[in-house]
This record gives sequence, structure tokens and C-alpha cells, in this order.
Amino acid sequence: MDREPGVGVVDRVRGGIVCAAVILTATAYSFHLTSFLLAKQAVLSVALFLMAALAIAGQTPARRGLAAFGPLWVWLGLSAAVHLLVRPAAVPRDALLELTRCAVLLLAAGLSFDVMARPAWRQRVLGAIIASGVVVALLGLLQYAGWARALFPEFAGYSQRAYSVFGNQDLFGGYLAMALALAAYRALVRPRDTGRLALFGDGLILGTLTAGLLVSGCRAAWLAGGAGCGVAAAFALPHALREHRRAVGAVAAFVLAVAAATALFAREATIGRMASVFAAGDAGVGLRLWFWDGALRMVRDHALIGVGPGNYAYWSPRYLGEALWAAGGGLLGRGGAHAFN
Repeated sequence: MDREPGVGVVDRVRGGIVCAAVILTATAYSFHLTSFLLAKQAVLSVALFLMAALAIAGQTPARRGLAAFGPLWVWLGLSAAVHLLVRPAAVPRDALLELTRCAVLLLAAGLSFDVMARPAWRQRVLGAIIASGVVVALLGLLQYAGWARALFPEFAGYSQRAYSVFGNQDLFGGYLAMALALAAYRALVRPRDTGRLALFGDGLILGTLTAGLLVSGCRAAWLAGGAGCGVAAAFALPHALREHRRAVGAVAAFVLAVAAATALFAREATIGRMASVFAAGDAGVGLRLWFWDGALRMVRDHALIGVGPGNYAYWSPRYLGEALWAAGGGLLGRGGAHAFN
């Protein structure tokens, strides 16, 4: 790691913790917890503890970073006062847990604020996010191929072949959609003197992320990944075509070839999922309309202060039920009663 002028050892260690936390938080999971997300929260909490200790020991105070998120801290405090004291939420324990999660995220952002203020560290953190996406994608691909049963066992009645480190193919696909857009942007803004090895690496990274995204079978993630890459291209493609037109074409052709090979290898998750969009029995659109209908009914009744952090799960069955009982509601939730589980 190159030494930066004016950056001490403690600050370099803090930056390393931020990068490590990005990768480990994304990849951590445990079957001994009720949710894979709890393992990720545990990793983030450990990183937060280390960051806080180093911020106290370092020369740069954390006040500036914490103050930068002042409006969010105020909102968090008001939410705690309203939903825990003034008008307690229906399930105060869930509200307290959700407020605690929000506080942990704000603390992590505040303690890493001065690290992220440096362009060099922003690039390293960007690289860490992309690297974590590649690891997640590789694990998902291995699971889909049936080569990682020791890490991701199959369960009777559970149809998702690539739930990966998130325990859910939709979260898996969503994370890869984000990483793919970031990787595409970084590849497009490469300077003219970028070596062939770096460009080859960009092709492998983009191809791996694309393959993982496709086998997730999550159509919403496909749209998100495509939209993210479209935004990246809108900002960076003119530069890329001006600086290294041939390299862009070669990388794009390679990624398209990987996508085609993935579609042939994983026909059920890709071609099958795409074909189901136009199938009469596909409940995807109806379910989303149902969820939105129920959410709007909840907003209608709790427009001012909401139902409280973490209390959506408590109230949603009531409002989703109202949506089903309304005129024409039976079409919304057709085939989707499992949404209450």
C-alpha cells in the first residue's frame, strides 16, 4: 500500500479496516443464526468497535464525521422519542432493535468519514466493494453448479439454487447488481495508459459479476444491474471511447459471451425466468401490486409518524389482508399467500 503524505499509521489501519469490513460484511453468514444478515451485522459491529478505538487513539477526531450526519442523528433521536416514549410502537422491542441497527450504520459512516474524504481511499473502498461482489458471485456460481454443498446445503422444499451468502437469491442478485454497476464505471474511466493486464482483469470481473447476476434468477436485480450500467455508461462512455475504444469493445464482447454461455448453462434461472414474465401463471406483477396496495393503505392510516421502526412486519398482514378483501383484490395476491410467512 502506497504511503500518502500526511496520513499516519493509525489512519492507514483505519482505512484497511473499512476495506476489510466491506468484504467480510458481504461474505459473512452462519446457519446457526436465524438470519444470514445477523452474521453481517456482527462483523460490522466488530469493525465499528475497532474504528472507534482507533479514532480515539488517532490524531484526527471523529467529531467532523459524526457531525456530517447530524440531520440523520436528529431524525433518529426524534424517532426513538416518539416510538418508544410518546406513542410506543406496537412492538417496542422491534423498534428498539431497528433504531439500534440504524445507529450502528450511522456510527460506521461517521467514523469512516475522514477516510472516505481522501480520493485514494475512496478508490480502495470502491475496489473492496467490487472484490466482495466477485467473491459473492463466485460462491453463488459454485452453489448453482452443485459444487459447494458443504458451504451451502440443499434443503427440502427450498427451491432457490443460488441463495449464496445472503440466504436469498433476490438479495444475492441485488448485491451483484450494485457491484456490477460500480465495476462497469471503474472499467470505463480507466486512463489511456492502462495496461492490458488491468483491462483483462476488468473483463474477468465484469464477466463473473454478470454470470452471478444471471444465475440469481432475480428479474428485478437484472433490471437494476442494467440500469446501473446504463447510468455508468452515460457518465463515462464518452471518455472510454476516446481513450481506449478497442479495449471497450473487447471487454464488452467478452462479457456478452459470458452472458450467453451462462444463459445456456443455467437455462432455468435465465431463459426460464425471462419466459415466465409473459406466462399467464406468473404472479410477480400481481404480488408487487398487492404489496404496494397494502403499503399505501398503511401510509394512509399512519401518514404522520408511521408505524415505527421495525414494525412493518407486525402491521403488514392487516393491510395486505385489506387489499385482498377489496374489490378485485383476489387477483393481486393470487398464488402468493406465502408472503405472510
